[in-house]
This record gives sequence, structure tokens and C-alpha cells, in this order.
Amino acid sequence: MGFGSRTIAGAASAALLLCAAGAEEPGWKRLPEITLQYDDLPGMCVTVDEGGVAGNRACTGAPNQRFRAPGPDGGVLRYGDLCMSAPDEGNYPELRTVPCGSGGDHYWIVDHKGRLANNAGRCLQVLGGSSREGEVVFGARCLIDDPSPKTWRFMPPDETWESRTDTRILAGDQCLAWQQSGNYFKAAPCDTPGLLTYSYAVNRPSQIRARSACLSTSIPGSPLTLGDCHDLPSQMWALENGWLRNGDGRCAAPDDEGVLRDEVCPTAIGSFAFAP
Repeated sequence: MGFGSRTIAGAASAALLLCAAGAEEPGWKRLPEITLQYDDLPGMCVTVDEGGVAGNRACTGAPNQRFRAPGPDGGVLRYGDLCMSAPDEGNYPELRTVPCGSGGDHYWIVDHKGRLANNAGRCLQVLGGSSREGEVVFGARCLIDDPSPKTWRFMPPDETWESRTDTRILAGDQCLAWQQSGNYFKAAPCDTPGLLTYSYAVNRPSQIRARSACLSTSIPGSPLTLGDCHDLPSQMWALENGWLRNGDGRCAAPDDEGVLRDEVCPTAIGSFAFAP
């Protein structure tokens, strides 16, 4: 090849590079990033685990919890350059990453019941509504007469949850302990065998989760229990003046036998603390 040929080839290569550099990025990359949170489990985010399978985990703002959602008319749910799919296969098809294409299994829309549904007839759910870390996120069959549609919220990833998982809650020099026989809570020595650990946020009111359930109250004066998780003020807890205080303004306070009950918040400083 002569000098002139090399010059032409070099100029062509440079032109291609300039075109590539000036090429407009795909429109979907301009869509805002979001996290996906199950309505009954605020503070838990759909998380793409190793292998491309999604589970539900405490929100941390990590890259593997960030998606780009379709607009109101529907479209693909993107995870980086991949798309999220729940195929019409079996009873519990896991939400997972796939190469983007034209399949209905990764074309999603918020339907008239508020469900996140795809064109394969599957509606996104967390298995059993469980609060367990890493619980399966799957495509349930979308029922026409759905008595309790499962809904989701699209949240900005900068909504900060300083989440802690599988940690203790301190009660003075003891720890918060669930009594399985009777389903109630007391303080117990922290070295008690089988003592539960909990997941919660330390920077904002949040659910306190354990054993796939949430710290719950029913009526004033009743013992605290583990119950089904719901986005209710009574299940959103924060530390205030050393007490666990929920969104209803009630506190977890011990009775004469040490059983924690839903009570008016004491004026004295309490001894509850989140473990470091």
C-alpha cells in the first residue's frame, strides 16, 4: 500500500471515530434511574444478584438496585444494557436479566389495577410478601379478578436508606428478643441461644424485619408481635429518646413483666439503641 492509500485509510478511520464520538446516545439512557420497592415493604429494593436473578433486599442505593423504567405507555424495564424478564413459564418464574428484544416477557406496564404487569400475562410480586433478605421476586399470573393486587413504587435512587441487616437491637445491656411461644417481645441477654437479628434503617423511620415478618402492633396496650408486613404508620419505627417509636406516635415500652407493649411514650429516657 502506498503513502497516499495509507493517508486515505487513516483519514477514513479518523472520520469513523469522530462519527462514533458524536453519535447520540440511545434515548433510554436519558431516562431517569429508579429503584423498585414493593408497596408493603418500603425500604426493600429489587436487587439483581450474581447470575442476573433478582431478589428483594434492603435498599442501599447500590448500582445493582438501579433500573430505568418505561413511561406511562409501557416498555422494557432496563438494567444497564439488559432488560428484566419474567417469562410465562411455571408457577414462579424469577425476574432476571435477559438481552433486550421484542419478547412480551420483558415488556412492562402499570396496569389498571396498579400492578406491574408484562405482556406475557405475569404480574411482579415478592414471594409471600416476605421481608426475608433476598426473597424471590417473580412473575405471578395476572388474575382478572385480583382481590388484592400487588403494587410497586418507582423511587429515585437518591432516596437514602441507611440499612442494616441481620443485626441486634439493644435494650440497655440486653437485646430485643422475640418469644416464639406466644409471639411477643422481651429483653434478654445478648448471648441467649437463637436470639433473633433484625433488618432496619437507622436514618429514617422504617419497618423492623425478622423471620420474613415485621414488628407490629394491633391495638393500644397490646404486646408487640411479628406480623405480616404492610406500609402502615404502626409498622414504621424510629429511635427517639431511647425508645422505639412508631409512626402513630406510640412506643414499645415494657410492662411489669418485661413484655413490650404498645404504650404512650414515656417521658423518661429509654435504653433502646441500634447495635453498632
